[in-house]
Amino acid sequence: MRRPNGFTLVEILVSITIIAIISVVVVQAFVSIIRVNTKTEALKEVKQNGEYVLSVLTRKIQNSTEITSTCDGTNVNTLQVIKRNTDGTTEYDSVFSINSGVIYLAEGAGAPEKIISDRVYAEILTFNCTEVREQPARVTVRFVLRQNTIGAATFETARQVFRDTIQTRNLYL
Repeated sequence: MRRPNGFTLVEILVSITIIAIISVVVVQAFVSIIRVNTKTEALKEVKQNGEYVLSVLTRKIQNSTEITSTCDGTNVNTLQVIKRNTDGTTEYDSVFSINSGVIYLAEGAGAPEKIISDRVYAEILTFNCTEVREQPARVTVRFVLRQNTIGAATFETARQVFRDTIQTRNLYL
């Protein structure tokens, strides 16, 4: 008996099933890669902003000659640091604060300027200053940044806690 040319129904169904399984696996892998990339980009944005804020805070606090904010070990959300020159003139007077999820730096009498991007939201900013006589003051800074994307899925959001203790270089405040 001669076999007709073509495929049987069973062969076609098996082929379609194999192609469908492979397609589902490929699509799932692609979706996972996109999610990981989105999460990585969000985390990178948050970390870059946090590291920038810490670098500005560190530079200003280390070089300050005076911390006018409460320095008794209580947590505050505003910090004022002043650097005076040897002749008594003020080189800079900086105030760090948080308002509506934005961290601000005000220099002298100037208006406060944002030091984080619009794509990042500051959940909290606290300063804990302690000083002991004849020792440099120490300021513990803690802030939490998160991605400021409306409608982002939970698995795509990035949130990072930043904490550092910064010591002034000047012995007497």
